Amino acid sequence: RIDLPDGFVPQDIRVTASPNDLPHALQGLGYLVEYPYGCVEQTMSRFMPLVMVKHAAQKTAIDLPPDAMATLPEALKRGLARLYNFQHEDGSWGWFRKDDPDDAMSLYVAYGLVRCRLTGTPIEQSVIDRACAFLQRRVRVSELPEHHAARARYILALAGKAEKADVFIFAQELLAREGDKLPPGAVLVNAALACRETGLSELGARLWSRARAWKPVSTSEQSLMLMAQVAFGESIEACDETIGAILGQRKGTRWNHTRDTAWALEALSEFVAYAPSVKPSPPLELSIDGKAVVSKEDQKSSLSVRWASEGAALDTGRPTSIVITGDERTPVHYSVTVAGVQKLDDARPVGEGVKLTRRYETLDGQPIGDASSVKVGQVIVAKVTLELAKDESYLLVEDRRPAGFEFADDQLRGAASSKAAHNEFRDDRVAAFFASLPAGRHELVYYLRAESAGLSHVLPGVAYPMYRDNDRGETGANRLRIAP
Repeated sequence: RIDLPDGFVPQDIRVTASPNDLPHALQGLGYLVEYPYGCVEQTMSRFMPLVMVKHAAQKTAIDLPPDAMATLPEALKRGLARLYNFQHEDGSWGWFRKDDPDDAMSLYVAYGLVRCRLTGTPIEQSVIDRACAFLQRRVRVSELPEHHAARARYILALAGKAEKADVFIFAQELLAREGDKLPPGAVLVNAALACRETGLSELGARLWSRARAWKPVSTSEQSLMLMAQVAFGESIEACDETIGAILGQRKGTRWNHTRDTAWALEALSEFVAYAPSVKPSPPLELSIDGKAVVSKEDQKSSLSVRWASEGAALDTGRPTSIVITGDERTPVHYSVTVAGVQKLDDARPVGEGVKLTRRYETLDGQPIGDASSVKVGQVIVAKVTLELAKDESYLLVEDRRPAGFEFADDQLRGAASSKAAHNEFRDDRVAAFFASLPAGRHELVYYLRAESAGLSHVLPGVAYPMYRDNDRGETGANRLRIAP
C-alpha cells in the first residue's frame, strides 16, 4: 500500500521484483543517465557503468532497465566526444576543459576509457595513449600520493602500458612494510591488481593475501574490494558480504553521488558476470489496485520482473494497493518508485553550512518584492548570495529562470563569477560550478528581461557540494509580477 503525501502529484510508478537484490541496484543507471550536468567526472560516470552492465548482460540472465539502456548509444557518442574534447594536450583532464590538470580526474577518466575498450567499445587509441603517457610521467617523477600511484600502475597495466620492472619494485616496497607502516587497503588492492595484469602473479597473490582482510567503509573502496574479490577468485560468500555492504550504502535507487553510483554499478555488474549461476526470477504476478498488470505467462527467463505505468497518472484520492504473488518457497525482493511533483506554494529558505539567498532589483538598485511589478521589456538584476561556513570543493550553484522572463545575456557577473570553473545558461536555469571556494560570502549576478505579462512563482535556487548533495542551501521561492 502506498500512501502519497499531501500535495504530491504522481506521474509514474515503477515496480521491480526479483529473488535477490541485485536487479534493484541497476535502477541507479537511470539516475546517472538523467543527471543534468556534464563535467568530466559526471560525463564518464554517465556511460561507463551502462557499458559494463550491458557487457555483463551478455554472460547472464540479468535484464537491463530499458529506459536507461535505450539512451546508451547517444550517451556513449556524446560522452566520448566531450571527453576527447576536454583532454588537455599533456593527456590529462581537469574538472572542465579549462581547468588545471587534476590527477584524480585523469585517473578516473583513463580507467573508464580503458575499461570500456576492454569490453569491445571503440575508443580512440590516441586518447588512451596520451592519457597513459601522462600517467607514466607522473609515476616516474614520484609526485603522486601513494593511493594514486598504485591506481595509476593498475590503469597502465590494464592498458598494456605498464613497465613490468616498475610494478615489481613498487610491489616489493609495499610488501617490505610491516606493522603501523603497512599500506592502506586500497593501495594493496590496486597494486595486487596491477601485478596480476602485468603477469606478476606470485607478487599479486602475496599482496592480495594481505589485502583480503581489509574492511573498507566508503562505497568506492567497497566497490574496489568486490572487483578484487572477483579478479582473485574469492568465494561467492565472501563476495556476498561485500555486496551487502555496497547495497547498504544506497539512498533510494542510487548512492551518495554520481561517482559512487558509477563505482558500485561497475563492481556489481562485474560480480553478476562472475557468478552467472544466480537464479532467474520465479514466475510472478503483479496487480495494481486489483488490476492485473503482469501475469506469469508474460515473463521471460530473467533475474527480475519490471513493470512501469508508462507515465499514466495515479489516483491521488485513495491509497494505491500493489500485490505481488509468487512461489512461497522463494523469497522476493521488491522495490516501488513513485515519481511526480510536489506542490509547494510557500517554499522557505533552508541550509546551515551552505546558505543561499536571492534578491531581485531594478537597474538603479531598488528591491523588487512580491507586491511590486515590472513591465514587459524591463531588464532587472538577479543577485544570488552564497554563504559558506567552511571551505568547499566541487560546488554547484544553480538558480531558476522565472517564467515570463528571458536571460538578458549569457554573462555571469559578481565577485564570485571569476572563480567559477564553468557556467551554463540553460533554458530554465543558470548554473555555476566551482572547483573550490573559501568560507565566507560570495555573490553572483545576472540579468533578466521581462517578456510576458503574468505572475511567476519562482522555484528556489540551490547550492550544494556535488559529492555531498544533502548539504544543501536553498533560497526559498519568490513571486514576480509582470505588468502588460
